[in-house]
Amino acid sequence: ALLQSHVQRWARHRFASLVLLEAVELCSDQDGSRFLASELVRSQPVVASLARHYVGAGVLKALAQMPPLSELVLQHLAVNSMDLMRDKYGRELLQDLGLNEQARRMHA
Repeated sequence: ALLQSHVQRWARHRFASLVLLEAVELCSDQDGSRFLASELVRSQPVVASLARHYVGAGVLKALAQMPPLSELVLQHLAVNSMDLMRDKYGRELLQDLGLNEQARRMHA
């Protein structure tokens, strides 16, 4: 219940983000886990904001590896890729996920 109240805030916290990811992974078929994950990837601005944060980018990278969430995370990142290429953590995240070339082609 505590995690559900400030999901995006916890995703930016160094230690709480680890607990958050464990909850999403271990409870992947339960409603609480779906709520946590959906709060993190519910909109492009939320994903873009997390991608610009050093801990948030790590959370998104992990979520991009989880099959039910990966497509939505990658889609939101791709839409924001031009802006994220200007940010240190966003650029690193795009590179790690192989989206940096796509962003360059869109920008050219």
